Formats: sequence, structure tokens, C-alpha cells
Amino acid sequence: MTKQPKQTQTLQNEHIVVHVSQGPGCQVSMEIEVSPKETELAYQKAVKSVSKEVSIPGFRKGKAPAALVNDAFQKAISKEWEELVATLGVREALKLAQLYPYKTNEFSSFKLDKFSREEGAKMRVSFDSFPIIPDVDPKDLRMEDVAEEPVSEKEIADFVEQTRLYFAKWNENKDRPAKDRDYVLVDIEKLSDPKEMLCSNQRAHLVKGEVADWIYNSLINMTPGESIETLSEKLKNSCGDEACHDPAHHHDDGFEPALCKITLRTILEPELPAIDEAFATKVGCKDITEFHQRAVEATHNRAKNLRQNKRRNRLYDLLLSKYSFEVPNGLVNYNVQHQIAQTLEQEQDPQRRAHLQQTLLKEVDQIRHSLVSKIQAEFLIGKLANQFNIKVEPEDVSQEIMQELVMSGAMKDQGEMQKAQEMITKRIVANKLTEKTLDYLLVQSFLNNNS
Repeated sequence: MTKQPKQTQTLQNEHIVVHVSQGPGCQVSMEIEVSPKETELAYQKAVKSVSKEVSIPGFRKGKAPAALVNDAFQKAISKEWEELVATLGVREALKLAQLYPYKTNEFSSFKLDKFSREEGAKMRVSFDSFPIIPDVDPKDLRMEDVAEEPVSEKEIADFVEQTRLYFAKWNENKDRPAKDRDYVLVDIEKLSDPKEMLCSNQRAHLVKGEVADWIYNSLINMTPGESIETLSEKLKNSCGDEACHDPAHHHDDGFEPALCKITLRTILEPELPAIDEAFATKVGCKDITEFHQRAVEATHNRAKNLRQNKRRNRLYDLLLSKYSFEVPNGLVNYNVQHQIAQTLEQEQDPQRRAHLQQTLLKEVDQIRHSLVSKIQAEFLIGKLANQFNIKVEPEDVSQEIMQELVMSGAMKDQGEMQKAQEMITKRIVANKLTEKTLDYLLVQSFLNNNS
């Protein structure tokens, strides 16, 4: 995102004059001048406030003469006066500028330069403001539709094959070299300093496109137990979707090849179940005919889902390019630090963690750029969801949350389960809200294109 030049303006009302400067990252600084009249009124309020709280011999509480209270409790009055003037100045300045701290009443700095009954008060305050999120008109979101890819007989056959593989019995074969379309167990170790095990005893299918070319080429014709050292290569598309523009995904920016050691442990040969009535029953169908109908249905649904995901990604990219805006610098910094900390937590080895930390520090600009786009999208989606009354109901996400909890293994421990559930729920609800909002806008976009 291109940094915007600093903008300054002077605003005033009957109480104050404020000079407002806005910089990149929603950084705001204000120089505020409070009129002598308002400063004097604040002083009188401070005297009254203090007099209600103190006791002076010979007078009931709150009834002592102001001059007497002023002489006896100057320190308390000055403190109360300073707070009243500061509160008045900041409140009026925020109202005039229509700029407010991203976190309520959280200021990065505040200084009261002077305050007197005769000359008024001067103060300076700075903070990260809530972003000015642009209005989005669905009529302006014109984009070309994505064609649905036709479903081939091969794709249906592949679905059937994948279902059979799920119920297959796996046998090891260490007596021949690996060939195309084999299933294998492999280890991949990064020969850096320190060394890093990228995967251990990992099952892979030797099909170009399913594994990286450099891994495929290394394993073909390799004998179980054999190892080879080779340079890693940049993936053509690490997230697996050529239409993906989601900044939360990693697309190998700044990739550096590394020397890796690939070891072929064994070749796995699946013993596939026959496609018969027993198999149909095992997968929840009454007969083979119903199973084939489901295979066709599932493959068509997958094509529809792929098309919809490509549409969403295209619209997501359009939103970010068309409606770019500044986001709070402090919020971005927090997210950068949080992401780095989370990544480091996953590495238990101290030496490798230190090396990983150095790598992440080199990539901090890339991480920051990605998170700025993600935060912009979250603000935009939140505003749009509110504008069009789009909500995520518990039933929309309950099944996905339970599936992730089971897969994460968090169900074993009650405390761990609660912590994992909060984190998983937050992420799934955010994803679902984004999907529903983008789907709503997609309908509006295509309606506009056809009108």
C-alpha cells in the first residue's frame, strides 16, 4: 500500500482550536488550544468539586467559601483542574476532527504544555485512530464471471479411486525402484546450519502436480533405503489455487533454494477393495448404483465449489485494490509480533528456533505487507456484513468446529479443549462471515453486470 502524505488541518469551535495532523498508519497528532473562558470555567468546577469532598472547621462539607477552599487545597484543586481541562480539550478535539482512538481512550502520548486562568491551556495528544473505512457500492463491483470447469469421466473415476484408497490395506515393497504414481514414505531434511527435518515418514503420491517437481524427480527410480541430496525449488503455486489472491496465503515471495536430503523409506502398494455391494454398504450407500450417483454428485459439487472459491478470491482481490485505506499502525505491529511469536512457539529446538527467528526478522516487511492487506479485508468485510445485515449463526459453523477439535486432539483435555475451541471458533466464524459477505456481493455484482 502506498503511504499517504501527512495531512494537516485547523478546526475550531467556541471552546477550542485544534491543529490536526494525520500520517500513515492512522497516526494522528493534535495540538489543542483551550480558550481562557473554558479554562476559567474548568477552574471554578474544580474548586466546587474539591469543596464537596473536604471539611473545613466551622463550615459544613461543601459550604466553605471558595476563596478559603482555594487557599487551603490548592494542590487538590490544581490536579482536578488539570484533569477537567485535559478532558475538555481532548473530547472537543476528537468531536471536531471526527477521529477517535482505535482502542477507546488509548493515547500513545499526551502532554499538557500550559494552563492558566488568564491565557487558557495548550496540550498535545497523539494516537492511532480508528480507520476511515470507505463505503462500498456493490454496483461498482463489476467483474467477469469464472466459468465452471466441465467434469470429466476421469475426475469421477479419481473420486471412486480415492474412496477405495481410504479403505485400502497398505503393503510395503522394498524390492524395486520407485516409479510414477507410486505411493511412498519419505523423509526430507534441510541440510542447513542447524539442520531441520521438514518431514518424517511422510506418505506421498508420486504424481506431478501432487508433489513438487524437485521431489518427484529425486524419488523416481530411487530404491527404498536410498538417499539423495538436492536443491529445493520454488513451488509454482504453493497454495494450490492459481486464482488465489488471499494475502493470508504464502506464495513463496523471497524464496531461497536450500540443500535438502531426501530419503525413500519404502514403497507402499495399496490393496484396494472390490467395488461391490459390500463396499457400497461400507461407504453408506444401499447399492453400487447409488454409490456411482454419489460419486458423480460429489465431483460436480467439487467443481462448483472450486468455481465459487475462484470467484471469491477474484472479488477479494478487487475489493482490496479498489478500496485501499490506512489501518492502525499499532494494530499491524501487534499482529506482526504475534505471528512471529506463534511461529517460534512451534519450534522446540533452541538452536533451530534461533535460526528461525533470524529468518523471520529478515522477512518482517513481507509479513507486515501481508498482514496490512488482511487487516484491511477484515475491516471491509466487517463493515459490509453490518451494512447488509449478514450474520453467522451457530449452526453455520458447529460441525466445522467439532471436526477441527477432534482432528487437533484437543478433546482429550478439558482445559486444552476450551482454549482450542475459542481459537478455532473465532477463526471459523471469521472465515464463514467473509464467505457469506463475498457471496452476497457476488450475487449483486453479477446482477449488475446483467442489468
